[in-house]
Amino acid sequence: MWVPARRIRSLVRTTTSLWGTPYPGTNPRMSSSRRRDPRGRVTASAFVRRVDGRGTPKDANDPIRPGKVDVRLLVLSDAGGKSLLPALEFLDHSLASGPLSPDALSAAGDVDLLLVDATQDLGKASLACRTNATGEAPRPCLVVVTDGGLAALKSTWGFDDWVLPQAQPAEVETRLRLVVERAAGHGRGRAASIGELNIDEDSYVVRLRGVPLDLTFREFELLKYLATNPGRVFTRDHLLQEVWGYDYYGGTRTVDVHIRRLRAKLGAEYEALIGTVRGVGYKLDPHGPGRTPSPDES
Repeated sequence: MWVPARRIRSLVRTTTSLWGTPYPGTNPRMSSSRRRDPRGRVTASAFVRRVDGRGTPKDANDPIRPGKVDVRLLVLSDAGGKSLLPALEFLDHSLASGPLSPDALSAAGDVDLLLVDATQDLGKASLACRTNATGEAPRPCLVVVTDGGLAALKSTWGFDDWVLPQAQPAEVETRLRLVVERAAGHGRGRAASIGELNIDEDSYVVRLRGVPLDLTFREFELLKYLATNPGRVFTRDHLLQEVWGYDYYGGTRTVDVHIRRLRAKLGAEYEALIGTVRGVGYKLDPHGPGRTPSPDES
């Protein structure tokens, strides 16, 4: 059956308008990156223009545009900035670099996040993280570490997250965004103080008279749990369930071992902060040597 050309063009325009998408070429102001076929799918040529080398749509109203956070980064590394984390080359963030030393923190200026190089010297990386965590204005910290260095990471370093050097741009962007959002939401304000003992839950750092203690993750969790109710006695079974979890099959002797290690790290002057109630369990004694006397007792 023969159909006039004008009728064909009319049918095409009507069909595409039903899908809510103008027919490409009918609107000269329409961006090529927004062109879609009648089913609403992005055409191949539009997709190539969309990624535009960096994987980020140019149109701010594009529905598939990911959330973007402009982060001011300070990279502490002796090897250089973007060479530490190649994915940064594809991300639009402000980047400054400095040597892997605590002195670089004082001259850092106004930055949103630290990237600490733990791929070469774990000792220097640990010192930089601890210096930041115990400073007056700690910044969120992301540690770049290799597979072989993961076993050396400790919560007492005071970092917020870690990433592998070969991580892809999407992963790096997500980790940066989440670290910054957590820091903004929490404000690093969750801390408990028992006299001169300070337990910071956000940085996973315990300070005694301002000096950070080198605790393992389990030692930190045990001390933090005892500090939730100072003076209350917890049985060994209760501590085992709450700190180690119900799926832990070890015996209560594990609790005794960790208590002994905690006391050793507190030192002879402050080991009495953790008291023993024979036949029952342990407590964190708020009236121990770390307590600050009230004015009436002075």
